[in-house]
Amino acid sequence: MNKSMMLAPLSEYIRELGKDLRVVQGGGGNFAVKDEAGIMYVKPSGIRFSDMSEDQFVEVDLAASRNAFMKGE
Repeated sequence: MNKSMMLAPLSEYIRELGKDLRVVQGGGGNFAVKDEAGIMYVKPSGIRFSDMSEDQFVEVDLAASRNAFMKGE
């Protein structure tokens, strides 16, 4: 599944969640999903759920992050 096919519906879902403040306290927080290649896409703090779009996700390469951590970088 390509990035846009995964993040577009996820962004829509997050925006819908953000409309109901009984579900999302303060309209913010974090949300993440990992693809089959080991890339995690994280909704950053500071962006309201109701304002989230697919281009705002932060990409984290889990293997590269793990390797850098183990090397002390």
